[in-house]
Amino acid sequence: MKVSSWQIIKYFGYDFHKFHANRQKWSWKNRDVMKRVDQQLDSFQNLTIYDDEPIDNITFTVFDLETTGFFCNLGDEVLAIGATKLNRNRIDFPEQFYEVIEPVKPMSAFVSNLTGMTHEEVTAGLAFPEAFSKFLEFSKGSILVAHPASFDVQFLKILADRWRLHGYDPLYIDQYQLAKSLYPRKRNSLDELIKLYQIETSGRHHALADAYMTATVFHHLLDELDAKDVKTWGELKKFGKS
Repeated sequence: MKVSSWQIIKYFGYDFHKFHANRQKWSWKNRDVMKRVDQQLDSFQNLTIYDDEPIDNITFTVFDLETTGFFCNLGDEVLAIGATKLNRNRIDFPEQFYEVIEPVKPMSAFVSNLTGMTHEEVTAGLAFPEAFSKFLEFSKGSILVAHPASFDVQFLKILADRWRLHGYDPLYIDQYQLAKSLYPRKRNSLDELIKLYQIETSGRHHALADAYMTATVFHHLLDELDAKDVKTWGELKKFGKS
């Protein structure tokens, strides 16, 4: 998707300053939250998984974002984070994660129609650092999975940096790349894979519902890789890194 000249002018002329004024004001009033997230990020960086670790021993956090748009570097923000946990032996973890986030940049009517999120729901949401803190706690000790991670993981990293929450560099698998390695001639969109594996669709473009459907696809992909004798983290990440 291309960026228009108007988007660039509007961001640097208005949205950039509005966001950072809001960030400074909120961060000052909520210094305890900002300090807590900084501490979480310090410990998050210490996660190490060795290449010979069996995939069956690894817990994955499969997540999805709803956002105000595609361009975090030009002012777009997260509206919701949905996530579920998974390993090869278990998909129905009792823990699920869902938080709505109030952005500085208003949600457009198009995004509201696409996601089903209302302005009342969004304005009642948490500030990004609060929701991010909860997501860090939920996903602690796991490897992230997203479809595609080149969007979702990068969006989180950039938005965290915009909030001056630096150092977020999680281990992750890009499910799109994983599928592409198995089906190089297919488009491998999430919708196409849902259809391929005959997964029931419910609540598409709701962050938690999409996370659960992504996790179900991931479970199928892991089964296929297992049949190809892909057994360890070192082998898996060769398939799923962008």
